[in-house]
Amino acid sequence: MKIKNILAGLAFLLMGTSAYSQGLENIIVEKYYVSNAADAAAANADLTSAGYPTGTLPVGSVTFRVYADLLPGWGIQSVYGIPSHPLVLTTSTNFYNHTNGNTTGGNFSSSSAAIIGSGTTFLDSYLSCGAIAPARFGVRKAEDAIAGGANLVFNPVTVLANNDPSAAPAITTADGMYNTAGVPSLLSLTLLGDAASPLVNMFTDGSVVGNNYTSTNTSWGVLGEQVGAFPAGTNRVLLGQFTSDGVFHFELNVQIRNNTTFAIQNYVSSNPTGAEILMSSLSGTFNVANINPTISITNPLNGASFFVGDAVTIDATAGDADGSVASVEFFVNGASIGVDNAVPFTTTWTATSGNKALTAKVTDNVGAQTTSAAVNITVGVNVAPTVSLTAPANAANVVGGTAVNIDANAADSDGSVANVEFFVDGVSVGVVTTSPYSVSWTSGAPFGNRVITAIATDNFGAQTTSASRTVFVLNPAGA
Repeated sequence: MKIKNILAGLAFLLMGTSAYSQGLENIIVEKYYVSNAADAAAANADLTSAGYPTGTLPVGSVTFRVYADLLPGWGIQSVYGIPSHPLVLTTSTNFYNHTNGNTTGGNFSSSSAAIIGSGTTFLDSYLSCGAIAPARFGVRKAEDAIAGGANLVFNPVTVLANNDPSAAPAITTADGMYNTAGVPSLLSLTLLGDAASPLVNMFTDGSVVGNNYTSTNTSWGVLGEQVGAFPAGTNRVLLGQFTSDGVFHFELNVQIRNNTTFAIQNYVSSNPTGAEILMSSLSGTFNVANINPTISITNPLNGASFFVGDAVTIDATAGDADGSVASVEFFVNGASIGVDNAVPFTTTWTATSGNKALTAKVTDNVGAQTTSAAVNITVGVNVAPTVSLTAPANAANVVGGTAVNIDANAADSDGSVANVEFFVDGVSVGVVTTSPYSVSWTSGAPFGNRVITAIATDNFGAQTTSASRTVFVLNPAGA
């Protein structure tokens, strides 16, 4: 679904501007699509099988379209580089190129190429003067939505389905292909004596020969001039589409012509001379690389200890500087224990014995992933506390109505004692949370043998009941 730049031999005369009003209003850069993991997998499978492993589509690649916005009656003749005004197309990584394109014998690949196979030929990097296929003009997606025409349904349907809000509307809603009875002008590439120019190779299907094209002797354009096809009242012509996961930069110079008066104007990105017109938007830099999401586990802390059976709450903080967080998945020793799709990102895990490494993996809206640093914890078997009664003596006689001190010793070998609770005949008579563990019990009816016990609880909730002691409570009336 692209124009390829093979018809050679046409040299454009770069004439000075006339006295007519400025015909080029602006250069518009449209963020067309952001590739996700499904797109990358499909594209890379196609490219690798075709023998082009270097032409991969990285996750998070951004496809930009560059348009010339003209006044009515004006059309694009050429985009050029000359010694005083170089033509520059660069990326810090590589331009994505797909194999399902036409590199010889014409200007277009088959329009069906975008709806077969991976569908990712639709994201190819190419040069243009308005067209993206025979009888199809490239228009901004927002304008295509106005047209209300049919949009492509890709096969498989998971490909090119990303609905990144930064590149709205989605391709499935408006694909930027305006179908019209008119036929776009044929594209011609002119290497004005610059036989060593790598431009053809840089934008040939499936090859990535370079990522920095600078030329002072090159142009691409059309016979006559090309005007925009849609919508009425606008006149925007697609100059090219560029897909990369790096920093994309361009410096363009364009020649336009009025289709009634045939007046010509030249616009440059810097250092105008004579009748040339400076337009700052002819130069632009765009950081198209997806910024990977960030994530860290905030709870529990590294080095924390737990016991088998504990419910461990694992919390994570995640963010994405240039998009949104799609999900956070939690792992214990590499095994998934849960996925959370909304803030706050948390899960609960029932602890099992051993040393455990807790990690969390965040996925952003384009499928890029980041795994957190590990939080290491220890899970052991909790040793229950010990407790024993030290007073009163077993089988002691006490007079009813008198105060009796009940004392106990308690300890916890792998933690701490939370409290000791004292019981007489199974009824609580007091709770003590710190040593010394002692309560005062006023003896009374029923008279006779009374059973005393103590229960110690440790800081993890484990409990131990002491051996019992029996005291004989005397009836004071019979004393």
